[in-house]
Amino acid sequence: MLSPRGPGGSLKLGALQLGAVQHGVRVYGGLVAAAVRELPNVDVVEVAVARPSIAASRDAGRALTRAGVDVAYVQLNPQPAVGVWGRHLAQLAHLEAFLSAWRGPLVATVHDLAPRLAPRARLAAVREAHGPRGLARVAWFAGGLDALLVARLARRAGRLLVCTDEEAQRLRALVPRAAQRVRVIPHLASQRPLGPSSEARERLGLAGHRVVTLLGFLHPRKGAELLIDAVPQLPADVVALLAGRPSDPAYGDVLAARARALGVADRVRLTGYLDAAALDDVVAATDVAACPFTAMSASGTVAVWLGAACPIVGSPLPQLEALGRAFPGLVTPFAERSPSALAAALTARLDVRATHPAPLLAARAAHHPERLAAAHLALFREVSALG
Repeated sequence: MLSPRGPGGSLKLGALQLGAVQHGVRVYGGLVAAAVRELPNVDVVEVAVARPSIAASRDAGRALTRAGVDVAYVQLNPQPAVGVWGRHLAQLAHLEAFLSAWRGPLVATVHDLAPRLAPRARLAAVREAHGPRGLARVAWFAGGLDALLVARLARRAGRLLVCTDEEAQRLRALVPRAAQRVRVIPHLASQRPLGPSSEARERLGLAGHRVVTLLGFLHPRKGAELLIDAVPQLPADVVALLAGRPSDPAYGDVLAARARALGVADRVRLTGYLDAAALDDVVAATDVAACPFTAMSASGTVAVWLGAACPIVGSPLPQLEALGRAFPGLVTPFAERSPSALAAALTARLDVRATHPAPLLAARAAHHPERLAAAHLALFREVSALG
């Protein structure tokens, strides 16, 4: 008789879904959970925490414990300011609260991993720059909180997952004691049932226009300002959609004011939060996906564009560069971080999607959730078996 945690026995997975429902990291966690749920001999329990707090994080860990899951699966986008675990130093407190309540096997996907010194090495560097006393401690926490989050999670996680080889190298350098537990699983591609682009544009009031879209939770690191600045240099029939809820209302006002100041308010549309039907229309209507990110906290966004077989113009970030190398023609980098460079790259790709080029279709097939769900499940079983 097979063990419940063995290669073919039943497994109960507990997926902790953190952050607002439209946040890219939350979307990505949902994609993994949904894909694994379709496999045989798996039961998936999802616990959602939209706004992490110490109490909510502790309650989430207790909920997974009460559900009797064999292994928990969490996400982390290590940001010094705001991430799916909360804001600033509170992120560490929320993570600690969850780990205090969930004592079982753990697997984590780490997103948006920037180059960082390991915490001890960073402390030494900060001490050299700021002195050995209080100021060094403050600077260490302020500048190295993201590294501390990763290091704390790494002490507990049986496996740490990333989406690219470069991120794996960064993670191994950051937490060398956990190097043997790092694994690479590429992005999953969201499979959305899309209708004809012409009908989607009619519903969106965009008939006769070509469409460039920046999708997802609108945060300053997404590069929305740069896209707005590029709009005057795009062909006159192009409309830019900023498709998602701003990180706060004031930021949405800033973006709208920027478009007005440049005289392109009629060509820049802030959609706000999109329900599933509206999101499908936006994705179907889009000619080019704009990803001018300064950091890659956008796993859900990339998953949507992969699944839609849509060309991407993006910043030179590891996830996008890896996709570009694997599928030439899928991702077009822009030469420099300027409105003119972004506009030129977007213009060059405006008519590509309609031709259904092979690299875009190959990328969608290679990142289909069915292909990658099995890789996740194998690691969940492996960690569960370790106890």
